[in-house]
Amino acid sequence: MSDNLKKEPKYKIQSGLEAITSDVPEIDYIIEQKLRRQAKYSVIAKWKAGKSFLTIQMGMAIAAGAEFLGFKTTMANVLYINFEISEEMFQLRVQDMHHELGYDLSRFKYLTITDLSLDVHTQELDEILTQSIAEGFPIEVLVIDPRWKAVKRDSNQDEVINAFAVNLDKLIARYKITLIIVHHEGVATRSDKAGKGSTVFEAWLDGWIRISPMQGHLREIDIWSRDSERESIVAEFDYPIHKVAPGIMSEKKAKTEKVKSSILEFLQDGNKQEAV
Repeated sequence: MSDNLKKEPKYKIQSGLEAITSDVPEIDYIIEQKLRRQAKYSVIAKWKAGKSFLTIQMGMAIAAGAEFLGFKTTMANVLYINFEISEEMFQLRVQDMHHELGYDLSRFKYLTITDLSLDVHTQELDEILTQSIAEGFPIEVLVIDPRWKAVKRDSNQDEVINAFAVNLDKLIARYKITLIIVHHEGVATRSDKAGKGSTVFEAWLDGWIRISPMQGHLREIDIWSRDSERESIVAEFDYPIHKVAPGIMSEKKAKTEKVKSSILEFLQDGNKQEAV
């Protein structure tokens, strides 16, 4: 037998017989039923919708193993890379959130830099992750905020976002990280319509949280994951944190309930006529 055949197999090829005779392994979630380890997710919304506030809150909750919008989390080391605001302003947000939430932030770290070029190379991010390991803080959840600051070339081009995705997939495999990317919806064209690169980006993701402003401080938070059903909740943004707004139905859920009620009324009327 050749040396190549004696080596540990590179690919995990499984049999159909094994699939039906063995137990399905449990998914290792960071956020229950929503965000699994070693996958990639995005918080998506238009400008000034509270994306960064929600994402910082999520990162802090994961670092503390605390609930996030009613979902349980598994404690993990979080590195938040901030490109958008100054280091002083980011620190102020963290302080204000800690005042409200009181979380232990020993597993939450952040870095403020100007940009990365992840569509071209990953050298700088490799150095950041390697340094963190050397300092005894291996990153388990990496946040990039926002995406457009991590792309050097035209983010409206499919090939650019595809290169960005391929490079990040390699980092996920190498460092065993879960990735969360904050994305300004429509940023590629500065209009209400997202650029072509955005469609490639969303197809690449394993899940997303999309924020849509409602009346006043209310936000509809639409959560999608490949591993679970889509879910919409309503939260109220009261600086600096989001809180679930109990008793308030999301617009999508309200429409669904209205259609369901109409169908039930139609069926009931039909049954009454048959009885007559």
